[in-house]
Amino acid sequence: MPHGPGVWIVAALANPIVGIALVIAPLIVLMLGLKFYRDRHSAHPELLRKCVHIGMGLVTLSFPWLFHEVWPVLVLAGSAAVLLLSIKAVGPMRKLMGGVVDGVERQSYGEIYFPAAVAVLFWLSQGNWLLYCVPILLLTLGDAVAALVGVRYGSVKYSTDEGQKSAEGSLAFFIVGFLCTLVPLLLFTQTGRTQTLLIPLIIGLLATILEAIAWRGLDNLFLPLGGYLLLKTHLGMSLPTLIAHFVVTLALVIFVVIWRRRTTLNDSAVLGAALYGYCVWSIGGIAWLFAPVFLFVAYPLVWPRTSRDADRTHTINVVTCVGAAGLFWLFVAVAFHVPALVFVYNVAFGAQMAMIGLARLRHRYSHTSGAFLLPLSVIGSWILLVLPPLLVETPPPLMPARAAAAFAALTISAIAFDRLRRDLRNYPCDPARWRLQAALGMVGSALGLAPLLWGL
Repeated sequence: MPHGPGVWIVAALANPIVGIALVIAPLIVLMLGLKFYRDRHSAHPELLRKCVHIGMGLVTLSFPWLFHEVWPVLVLAGSAAVLLLSIKAVGPMRKLMGGVVDGVERQSYGEIYFPAAVAVLFWLSQGNWLLYCVPILLLTLGDAVAALVGVRYGSVKYSTDEGQKSAEGSLAFFIVGFLCTLVPLLLFTQTGRTQTLLIPLIIGLLATILEAIAWRGLDNLFLPLGGYLLLKTHLGMSLPTLIAHFVVTLALVIFVVIWRRRTTLNDSAVLGAALYGYCVWSIGGIAWLFAPVFLFVAYPLVWPRTSRDADRTHTINVVTCVGAAGLFWLFVAVAFHVPALVFVYNVAFGAQMAMIGLARLRHRYSHTSGAFLLPLSVIGSWILLVLPPLLVETPPPLMPARAAAAFAALTISAIAFDRLRRDLRNYPCDPARWRLQAALGMVGSALGLAPLLWGL
């Protein structure tokens, strides 16, 4: 058998315990070095946090070559989460290392999401270094560069759930995300030249949106897992399909940016709406894009404006609640190959349109009887969001039953909303209102299943 230093080194590296030690050692040196720097210089807290972020990310890039099993990564992820949490919660640890990872005042759970995302990503990638490393680079370099550029040069601000971010920071993220995808594809794969350009453009745009809409450190989860899904799905697409995805992505982003001031959504929520539109289109096709786009366009035009509209305070939580039922029916339709569920999907958005309209009408015409306002909100929503796709997609013999079922579903949703929220005249915008809308949208749209189950 051959002997020598090289054999011993290879054998040592194959040992997961050695691999764990090789990961822990540079991280300890990094943390102590940043503590030393913090104690002697007045560094910006965001700079220290992002140095930790970059250091951890670059070290984790070695995982596909250091480990061939998941358990060492789980051990490292759990240990890192415990250590970072203890720096925040345990007095002696906070005194020792405070200001290195927790110097920024905003509440964040990124210290949990980062190692958790790395562990899940390592498991999902199944040893494919490209599917692992590109998402890690998006998180490690893109997020850090965006934050640092935003702190140093950010002057054009946009509103998010946690305050403001800068357009300069988001542009920096897009450029870094584009390059982090382009370079590995160009150097290490046989992907065609045009595809090598389109895939980074699409991933860069969508990852920038993910970074913009994330809150409380969720970008540490959204970016690596979202990057993995985007890269895995887009690598297998044909050139015409990639072109279509790029055009739709760019069109949705441009459209929502132009239309944003007519809505009640803050800027990150508007970008979230664009991401929602891309998801339903890419999963279900163009028929599934009509209802959310028309709701986005129609509700500020059809229903009376309120005094709060100019503030645009509705967050990504509102987008999530309004679109939750629709997304559920889309996944069911794809999972069980039932394209006819697009009807139920449209009913879900019609119910949301009716409840939004009822809240606005109740507020604007507070002295008008609900017996008049409630039918108005239902009929308007039924005509605008349910009937058009029904007329286009449904055979004439089936239309009467489905139209009647949809009308009943919208009516029941609106009545329940009116009875459960007695304060609609005050135009409530608390989270409970949107969670109620999400629940009623699900219940109401489920009523639209009746004609499908009966073969009508």
